[in-house]
Amino acid sequence: MKYFFLTILFLLPLSSGAGESYYLKALKAQKSGQLYKAAKLYSKELKKHPRHLQSHLNLATVYHYLKDPAKAHLIMKDVLEIYPFSLEANFNMGIIFAKEKRWKKASKFFEYAVKIRKTDFKSQYQLSKAYRKVKSFQVAEKQNLLVIGMKPKDISIRFEHAHFLIKNLQYQLAEKEFWKMLELDKKNHLINFEYALLLDKMKNRADNAITQYNNVILVKPENRIARYNLARNYERVKLWKEAKQHYQIVLVKDPRHYPANIRLGIIARKENKDQLAFKHFDKAIAANPKVILPYEEKALILTKQEKYDLAAAQYELLIGQHKNYARAYVFKGWLFEKLGELKNAEGQYKKAVRLDKDSDYSARNLKEFYLRKKKKK
Repeated sequence: MKYFFLTILFLLPLSSGAGESYYLKALKAQKSGQLYKAAKLYSKELKKHPRHLQSHLNLATVYHYLKDPAKAHLIMKDVLEIYPFSLEANFNMGIIFAKEKRWKKASKFFEYAVKIRKTDFKSQYQLSKAYRKVKSFQVAEKQNLLVIGMKPKDISIRFEHAHFLIKNLQYQLAEKEFWKMLELDKKNHLINFEYALLLDKMKNRADNAITQYNNVILVKPENRIARYNLARNYERVKLWKEAKQHYQIVLVKDPRHYPANIRLGIIARKENKDQLAFKHFDKAIAANPKVILPYEEKALILTKQEKYDLAAAQYELLIGQHKNYARAYVFKGWLFEKLGELKNAEGQYKKAVRLDKDSDYSARNLKEFYLRKKKKK
């Protein structure tokens, strides 16, 4: 649920007097999407009644949607000079800054709106959103909890808070929030699914994740992501039969789901079913030639079989897709080294180091190569 009230003034009572008809016509035009017409009519209303708050705020809203922030800000500045203690004016100014992602400015106006009326839920809610962007975790969490306290049974607010906690790596606190949401609606598919995704982020929670993903599939069996993740968790606890069953169901629904084929290939390799593993890896490559893992897995099997030429060919195919993939050159270096061609091996290791910007993997392999070379002398 989104608590945006930029057009809240549609609900306020109309002003009295001769200028009222312009205001009513402007409202009608704005609601029907005739924004330029609405702007002209609001301006006519304000010429007759310069202090007509609703027209000021709605005109600012219209300019905001017409992507003319300069005019919107100018109008709001005038409004706040006339009505500095207006809850709606301060709130709407905060919304305009929030829409522009100027969160510090937005938070100042929401703070002032809250001072004007502490019990105003929409202002407290928007302040919590602003604080999540600009304040410390502790300050933002405190504001979130205040908002939850105002509407404790509103699942959407708790959901936002849970995501805020996850973003800040507060997984245990987020889990407690999911428990509270499930108490309110235990069959809610989205809550169950997001809770399962959270369990995947937590250490040593595969068993719990399995239970949770099964709950998700029970409610919505067509959720392919949930079924794939369920299979991954079965795989983590080495329940390969169950893992294979769910990967196969994913592939029935989507034969080109290459991650499922990769996982089935890895399980087949662990079960020493090399031909079956090749079959799954080839299907994954056919679905997505850019994916790296199936080439490496095939090379691993071929290396184990001492078919070094075929293993090297897999890495050449991989380099054809990713010419700067450092690990491919590390493998080529290892292969040259195994065949006794140390000069070529050194060249491949060095090339890997030049390409490897993100880790010390290639540098460590080059260092280990020099140590092995030294021992052979």
